[in-house]
Amino acid sequence: AIDKDHQVLISLLNRIMRRIASDSDVDDIIGKLVDYIHYHFKREETLMEVCDYPDIEKHRVLHRKLVDEVNDHNEVWGKEPSQENFIKFRRFIKNWLFDHILEQDTKILPYTKGKGRDIIKALKELG
Repeated sequence: AIDKDHQVLISLLNRIMRRIASDSDVDDIIGKLVDYIHYHFKREETLMEVCDYPDIEKHRVLHRKLVDEVNDHNEVWGKEPSQENFIKFRRFIKNWLFDHILEQDTKILPYTKGKGRDIIKALKELG
C-alpha cells in the first residue's frame, strides 16, 4: 500500500517536473501533491503502528518537519507564483521524496513481514 502511495507521489512529481510556473494546471497539481503527502503520512504512520515499528516517533518527527516544509513552500508559491519559487518547490519535493523513500521508508519493510492482513484492515479503517 505504501509503495502504491509512493508511485502516486512520484507520478504527481513527474507532472510537476514537466511544467513551467505559468501553466494553468500547476496550482491544481501542487494542491493534489500537498494533499496526497498529508494522506500518505497518515497511512504510513498507521502502518508503522500496526507493525510495531520501533522508530515510529522519530519517523513522525520527520513527517511533521516535512509537512511544515511542504506547507511553507506551498505558501510561498501561493503568495508569489514565480518561476523561481516553482523551481525551488519542485527541487524540494524531488529531493525530499527520493531521500525519504530511500533513506527512511525502506527501514519499515522488515517490520511488515507477516502483517499484511492487519495492515490492509488498518488502512481500510483509516479510510
